Amino acid sequence: LKITEYADKLEAGLEGLTWPEGTRVAQTQWIGRSEGAAITFDVASPAADPALQLEVFTTRADTLYGATYVVVAPEHPLLEDLTAEEHREQVEAYVSAAKAKSELDRVA
Repeated sequence: LKITEYADKLEAGLEGLTWPEGTRVAQTQWIGRSEGAAITFDVASPAADPALQLEVFTTRADTLYGATYVVVAPEHPLLEDLTAEEHREQVEAYVSAAKAKSELDRVA
């Protein structure tokens, strides 16, 4: 991921700085580079192709045993394939509403 490359570049830029240790630690934590794993779920949906899979990234693989659902973003490329026909109108309305919001409003 490009984000991971950028985080690596930011962390590498901290090396050799003569900042107090507490400041360097705070900057490293702020960069937020995460170690984790990509997990692939088989999609169990009557709306989707039985061979369809969804990959997610997690830093807490130990919490996946209790997973009962996965949420995808309104712009996810598989959203249309995952949407059951009886929910299509509601999903399309949600996607339109999300597109009308700013990025800041969406994460608030």
